[in-house]
Amino acid sequence: LDVVYDIRLAAFQTSPGDEWRRASASEVEVGFREPSFRGRFVSLQGTAWYFYAGAAHGGMNFITATFLLEPFLRVPNLTTLLKNASSSFDRLQSMIREALLRVNLAEEGAEPIRLDRDWVERGTESPSDFQSFSLEENAATLYFAPYHVGPYAAGPQVIDLPYADLRPLLRPEMLDALQLP
Repeated sequence: LDVVYDIRLAAFQTSPGDEWRRASASEVEVGFREPSFRGRFVSLQGTAWYFYAGAAHGGMNFITATFLLEPFLRVPNLTTLLKNASSSFDRLQSMIREALLRVNLAEEGAEPIRLDRDWVERGTESPSDFQSFSLEENAATLYFAPYHVGPYAAGPQVIDLPYADLRPLLRPEMLDALQLP
C-alpha cells in the first residue's frame, strides 16, 4: 500500500492543471511471490511496477518484509541481524559491494560489463540501503531497484549472501532464530 500511496501522492505534488492530470494518470501493478521461511523467520517479497503518464519509461521497486515469528517483530533491514554495529556493518557493506561489482550485465559470451563502483558505493552507504531483503533457505537475498546501485538500463540487481559468509557477523540470537546447521 505504501508504494501505491506514494505514486498517488505525486498527483498532489505538482502544479494544478495539465501536469496534475498527467501525474494522476499513473498505473501501478504489484505482485508477490510465495513467502519464504528460514528458521523462525518469514520473508515476503514483491515487486511494484508503475508508470506515470508522460514519463520516458516505467519504474519498479521491490517490496519486502521480514518478520521474526517468535517473539514477533518486523526486521527493518539486514543490519538488524548484526552483532557489532560498526565493524559488522563495514564487513557486510564490503560483501554487498563486492557481490554487486561481480555482476555481469553483458549477454552471455560478450565482453563483461560491470556496474560503476562509485554508483554502487553511493547506493550502499547506509543501513537503509539494505531494507529490501529476504531470508531464503541458504542465503540472505538483497534487492536493489533500478537507479539504486546502477543506471536504469542496468535494471534491478538481486544478490545472495550465503549464510556461511554471514555467520561471523550475526548476533547469537539471530543465528539461533535462523536455525542454521
